[in-house]
Amino acid sequence: MRSLHRCASCWSLLFVWLVAFGLAGCGGDESNPDCDPSCDANHCMVCTDGSCVNSCMADQTCDNGTCVDDDPELTCDHNGFTVFSEKAFDLVGDAIIIDQYDSDQSTFGWNRIELWPGVGNNPSTSAPGTYTLGSSADELDYSTCGTCVLLSTSCNRGDLSCTKEYFAISGTLTVTDVNGPGHHVVGTVTDVVLVEVTRNQGKPWVTTEVKGGDVFCINEIAFGTEVFSYCEANDDCVGSPYGEICLADDNMCVECIANTTCDETIGEVCDDDTHTCGIPPECTENADCTTNPNGAVCDTISSLCVECLAAGDCINPNEEVCDTTNGVCVECLANGDCINPNEEVCDSTNKVCVECLVNDDCNGPDWFCNTTWNNCYEAPECANNDDCAGHTVGTCNPDTGRCSE
Repeated sequence: MRSLHRCASCWSLLFVWLVAFGLAGCGGDESNPDCDPSCDANHCMVCTDGSCVNSCMADQTCDNGTCVDDDPELTCDHNGFTVFSEKAFDLVGDAIIIDQYDSDQSTFGWNRIELWPGVGNNPSTSAPGTYTLGSSADELDYSTCGTCVLLSTSCNRGDLSCTKEYFAISGTLTVTDVNGPGHHVVGTVTDVVLVEVTRNQGKPWVTTEVKGGDVFCINEIAFGTEVFSYCEANDDCVGSPYGEICLADDNMCVECIANTTCDETIGEVCDDDTHTCGIPPECTENADCTTNPNGAVCDTISSLCVECLAAGDCINPNEEVCDTTNGVCVECLANGDCINPNEEVCDSTNKVCVECLVNDDCNGPDWFCNTTWNNCYEAPECANNDDCAGHTVGTCNPDTGRCSE
């Protein structure tokens, strides 16, 4: 709590001393018959020569009968704020509002960080920057600040009423990354001192410091979250990158609130958590793939049913190798997978074992690979009888390509 000046006790004692020696009087005091009787009720005032005068020092103000320093030394009554969750919105004029909560319970603390371009110290919402809180008269009032930090405590989740509100009068707000709506805003608020205030609950949102109120101190709060579009009606969401439907409960623009706002012709549904349209996952576990023609194994990354994720998933003896890239069982991926001595080469395109792909796969210099059928053949001895002139047998067999009788 703001420390009170010692006048609260010292000047009261002085007043008692003056009365005791007949130097001050009120009401029925015969030495000062003209003194206002109400003077006794106000401990800041003393009755002197029949007049009720302010007893506070020059650097003090009388506040409800107590002398209070105009600029008292601040002491922290509360320290720190732990962020449980946060969200951010962009408002008209590209302002960014970051709301942080310290709990998901029915009673919670709420810290709000605001950036208003063109107001107060004119922060940017499209580039990094560092700003001093409370650096001017405008920055010391919530209705005129460009960089604002407002903390509320003991808030009720039902009606959002809060026991106390605090406004930052000093500290540093640093934005390290910001790219506007549809992107993230990242930064910190450091060495923050917030004083207890009352706030006009309506425009222009003027804050008034509570004299002698509590002081809240925070060494550092980090923020880093995606910036959504704020809305109160669908019209506020026109052109929003998040969708053109206003989710009234959360005041944010979304893509959908029901399946009917998605493209049902291609099987899209509305996700109740993210409020985005999408085709629901085919599976989340193997049990979802029992009757699926694409396979009995669930790929939980793609949420699709596949034949295999590992070799052990392949039960066909002719296709015992798992192509994990495509989730299918195949005969081979490399030559080592081909165990048939007549088909020792893997056709990696079709993932099957064959006799040959090139001539070098065949035995001997006179053997060639038929790339259409992927089998080896021996070079023909003759195409006609003339090719057999030097042979013992001078007749060419066109069926075998060999010289014979």
